[in-house]
Amino acid sequence: MFLKPRGAYFIAFSLFLGGCNAHQDPLDDFIQQSEAQARAKVDALSPNKSFQVRAYQGREERSPFMLPEIFVAAEKARLENCWQPEVRQQKDQLESYSLAALKLKGIMGNGKSLTGLVQTPKGNVVKVNPGEYLGHNHGKIMAVKAQYLEVQETFSDGLGCWHQRNTKLALK
Repeated sequence: MFLKPRGAYFIAFSLFLGGCNAHQDPLDDFIQQSEAQARAKVDALSPNKSFQVRAYQGREERSPFMLPEIFVAAEKARLENCWQPEVRQQKDQLESYSLAALKLKGIMGNGKSLTGLVQTPKGNVVKVNPGEYLGHNHGKIMAVKAQYLEVQETFSDGLGCWHQRNTKLALK
């Protein structure tokens, strides 16, 4: 005789529940054992350091937010001896690219006056002459030679002084 599907499900479910009775240890014992194993050992904290509080007398001492006068004077003297570049209002179109991103693609002209052809990262080719600027570091083209552009870069040291270095943008 065949069982109806409901009867088969009932028998399978009863056997499944009967198998769940295999582990009857008390749950409280398991929790206590787990907590005992999970305890961490913590080192004792070091004692607090004591500080002596002193009232600030603004008229007698310098402001805590200002450098001592000797440092202010030394910084002012250092900045007076630093070279500062001319401030230019208008930037050339090639100054928006780094010098490393620009490529010298060619030199044209007769022997006396040469002009460089510089390619931007976007693929545009721009004609450049001595006296024009390119690159982020205020690079001024000093000379156009047969194999390279001679560029004088001006950069800040981050402390208020400016320095110059000569670099070359060569044909590749």
